[in-house]
Amino acid sequence: MRRSRNGLPQGMTQPRLTARDATAEAVAGIVQRPGRSVLTMLGTVLGVGAFVAVLGLTATGAGQISHQFTVLEDTTVTVQDNGPADNVAPPNTNPPIGFPADADAVAEHINGVTAAGVW
Repeated sequence: MRRSRNGLPQGMTQPRLTARDATAEAVAGIVQRPGRSVLTMLGTVLGVGAFVAVLGLTATGAGQISHQFTVLEDTTVTVQDNGPADNVAPPNTNPPIGFPADADAVAEHINGVTAAGVW
């Protein structure tokens, strides 16, 4: 038997499924097995709901973690040293520190300060 270019025996054409035929097949499948159709829809709805719930929980957790860092940032005070008034240092050396030696101890005596240090 000779075959044509589409792989079918000569004289046969490629079967075509129109949109109307596809819709009729889909409706027939839904009507024949309504229980299966309902369970399929229920599974899809539950899957999408679980996905949305996980995304919501993730966003909430990320927001709470971000809030904790923001609270820490809002309660942190950084003081920068401008150096002593003359601020003269030889080349390639660090300038002298303008804070007094007990600056961290003095800062800890301020109301609300929980930790202080010179770095």
